[in-house]
Amino acid sequence: MVLEREVTAGGKRPYLRADARREMILEAAERVIARDGLGALSMIGVAHEARVSRQLIYRHFTSRSELLVGLVEHHYSIIEGSFAEAASEFDDPGELLRSRFARSMRMPLRDQLLTRSVFSGADQLEPDLAPAVAQVRDRLIRRWTSLGLPLYPDDALGRARVWALFHAVFGLWDLIAAKEITTEQGYEILMGIVGTIRDAPIAN
Repeated sequence: MVLEREVTAGGKRPYLRADARREMILEAAERVIARDGLGALSMIGVAHEARVSRQLIYRHFTSRSELLVGLVEHHYSIIEGSFAEAASEFDDPGELLRSRFARSMRMPLRDQLLTRSVFSGADQLEPDLAPAVAQVRDRLIRRWTSLGLPLYPDDALGRARVWALFHAVFGLWDLIAAKEITTEQGYEILMGIVGTIRDAPIAN
């Protein structure tokens, strides 16, 4: 990342612009989560990772919940930009969905770790993060239900299907990382799971 700097009057030591400092803090938080898990996320830990003072962290984020939400929003705005670019290539929502699944199989490791943190019980292990985790999880799920496909309506059942598929993706990521299957095989397995969920009878 190239950080834009400004120089104060009188030739004092240059400092980072506020937006660059915020991005630096978010990247440090991401490294902490990737290395040690969501439970290790703390203002002290992020300050140490970023090599800045705690006061500077609190100037940008009032709590670790706000820090988590800021991190995910920043991170997924980049991912959504990639998805939005892909969306312009498809008129059929089904084809768009398949494109999203294909991209999810190739998601970089740091994105995988952050997504897992949101969907893998972190809100139970870290109660103070529960509201932030629930907010982020809801936003991620609604990015799929907003496609308007019958399989994923924006209701309890549609959201449950998306949640189940997220966890299927996590397992496939592990198998791909262990070189048990290829990325292409992971995608084919995932599409089979999609078909199973689609065809499963719904109890009244």
